[in-house]
Formats: sequence, structure tokens, C-alpha cells
Amino acid sequence: MTRRRRPPYSDSNDGKHLVYDKRTGELREPTKGFVPTLPLDPIAEIRRIAPAALSVWMLCHFLYRCNRSQPFKINRHNAAIFGLSQHEKLAGLDALEKAGFINTDRNKGQGHLIQLTEKGLGYAR
Repeated sequence: MTRRRRPPYSDSNDGKHLVYDKRTGELREPTKGFVPTLPLDPIAEIRRIAPAALSVWMLCHFLYRCNRSQPFKINRHNAAIFGLSQHEKLAGLDALEKAGFINTDRNKGQGHLIQLTEKGLGYAR
């Protein structure tokens, strides 16, 4: 059994960057990555609520778009990616819940289960 070798990059690709597809054994253009988008309508209102609320809302929206499921939890690693401390995360969650952007289910000793409302998803006006 002989192994298929990766073909060398050719100069006839007109300057396009190509990648080798292991499944088909051919050169192809790379696929575009997933970029979650944020609705712009609620941002101005969230900025007035609390200093950390906008960062927490962006983190919640990012986790919702990446996981494509609700409810979800925010762990310390995800909060650290957005530069949030534990205190800022909790203050932002409290402020967003009071404003009606999210619903939280608080379990003692565990992470909060968070669910974005229609207002938090940017659907309600």
C-alpha cells in the first residue's frame, strides 16, 4: 500500500493561497471562519446600565452564537478571555438581569445558567 503524497503548490494559482484537502487529495481555497455578529440596537442601552455590563453581554452573545444553545454557563476561562474578573462578571450579570437582557438560574456552588431574552438577542424593540 503506497501513501499518497501531498502535491507541491503550483505557481499557476494566480497568487491565491490554497490548502491541501486530505479528504479529496486536491488543492482548494481555504474555508472562511465563523465570525459571530452582534446586534447593534441594544448596545447604547447596555452602555448606560453598568461599566461591566457591555463586556458581559458581548461574552454572553459570543457563547450563545458559538454553542448555538441556551442556557449556557460562563466559566472563569471565558470571562478571562474578555478581560473580566469574577466580580465584574457577577456585577454585569446582575445589571443585565435587572434590565431584562438575560435570565439567570443561580445554583449555589455552581455556575449560573444564563439565557438571553429576546431583548438580549436584539429582537425586541
